[in-house]
Amino acid sequence: MGGPVLLPKTQFNHNRDKLFFFYSQEYYHQLDPGGTTQAYVPTLAERNGDFTQSTDGVDNPVVVTDPTTGKPFPGNIIPSGRISGGIQQIMKLYPLPNAVDPTPGHNSFNYQTETTTTHPRDEEIARVDWQVNPDNRFFTRWILNQDHQHFPLGTGLYGISDFIMGGGVDASQPGYNTVFDLTTTFGPSMVNEVTAGWSVNKVGFTASSSSLSDTATGFNIPLLYSVPGSTTIPDLEFSGRSNQQGSWRYNGALPWFNALTNINFTDNLTKTLARHTVKFGIFVERARKDQSNWGNINGQFSFNGNDGLQPLQTGDSYADALLGDYNPFQQSSNHPRGNFRYTNLDFYLQDTWKITTRLTLDYGARFPWYQPQYD
Repeated sequence: MGGPVLLPKTQFNHNRDKLFFFYSQEYYHQLDPGGTTQAYVPTLAERNGDFTQSTDGVDNPVVVTDPTTGKPFPGNIIPSGRISGGIQQIMKLYPLPNAVDPTPGHNSFNYQTETTTTHPRDEEIARVDWQVNPDNRFFTRWILNQDHQHFPLGTGLYGISDFIMGGGVDASQPGYNTVFDLTTTFGPSMVNEVTAGWSVNKVGFTASSSSLSDTATGFNIPLLYSVPGSTTIPDLEFSGRSNQQGSWRYNGALPWFNALTNINFTDNLTKTLARHTVKFGIFVERARKDQSNWGNINGQFSFNGNDGLQPLQTGDSYADALLGDYNPFQQSSNHPRGNFRYTNLDFYLQDTWKITTRLTLDYGARFPWYQPQYD
């Protein structure tokens, strides 16, 4: 909607040629369909140390070796007294198997799900135009563009997950832009335009639920660096068996935040001199970027089972996890935020010389001064 701005009981803008406004809004209620996700999750028996029915991706039986004796566990079952309760608590958060690999002689997945990502988006534009007087024209414009997404399975490094666990990851991406512009005419041969404004773009990723905290899950294994009970449980990564996939990691980097602010100033002066149209301008940019570090403060346990990099392996990464035999363990001591800044300056001088009615020469020079970014 838009139109002239009138003030009741006054003669302001009586001719409807001074001040105008415009506003629009678009809202999208979007649902992004996701593909089918297939993964292998630990079975109920495996979570309790029973590997009698376990097979790899091509249906070969899994043999679990006692690292203290070098011999298979009796009955291929880990005694309950040997199981690490903390890691077992995390493994119990995985969904139970709900599918069977239909390919004969294969067991590459036992869990399957299809998800939809909610993705509402809002865009708003507002503008005001003011003819101040015959020599001055002003406008200002504001644009808002924001969207929110819910990823039931996480997304990329923002909480990798093959499984619905803890409600997934929420992403928020608000941004806006504001500009002010004044065009001034100095007689019949000179025009100056000044523009100033700023734009802000933010990106934020958070866990959708607090159900994955140390306190909520009962996780109590000491870490290298102490963290509060509200911290997300450590990340687990499994590999080694052909049907075991890295499950989820980098939850410790959440919440993750990025904000970029650009502040700009531009001044362009145009002067007509006989056959010459001379232009001079300057551009100043100030950028501020605040961003979280990817430091994984909750810790990350990696289990392989048979890579030979540590002597206490069982031959299966799930069994290694139940025994608490990891390789490696990584944890960042803190989760700092960088504050990156830089300032750039450009100016130019150019001339359009109409030499004849059939020949015009454009020439000029630009002078950029780019400063290094600092934190």
